[in-house]
Amino acid sequence: MMGDWTDRARGALELGMSNDLAQAYFNDPVDPEALGIPDYFEVIKKPMDLGTCMAKLRRGEYAKASELLKDVQLVWFNCKLFNNPGSEVVDACEAVEQEFKALWRQHGLVETSAPSVPAPVAQTDEEEEEAEESSGSEDEGSEESEEENGGGDQQQQEEEPTFSL
Repeated sequence: MMGDWTDRARGALELGMSNDLAQAYFNDPVDPEALGIPDYFEVIKKPMDLGTCMAKLRRGEYAKASELLKDVQLVWFNCKLFNNPGSEVVDACEAVEQEFKALWRQHGLVETSAPSVPAPVAQTDEEEEEAEESSGSEDEGSEESEEENGGGDQQQQEEEPTFSL
């Protein structure tokens, strides 16, 4: 019985990984040195890519489809956490994520109680005060710099990423 879901999951993952955008951005681990993003591992505490998901699936490291789904969602979560909204890589992420969700459903892997995306982590009172104080005096460039360095989003990494199909 376990082979049934793994075969279907492998099929969905293989098709998703064949997407040109997946091949360009999500099938291999992020190489911070090659990409010139030395702070990547400061922001992303649990790196994940689709190739690693496939390797874990082939090695039998997932006991159920939801474990694989959690790792695949971590790929999307990490991408959106590290990169700026509207960037080329985030746009690619959203497209590949939507395709993956459709493939997951087409392969009969929809869970009856699929978890939803976690809510953003609330800022502490101190963080809110700092944001209010600096919002009037800083320009957009400094906000982008903060996002690139993880800003307050690092707290979100501690949450387990999930999504609903």
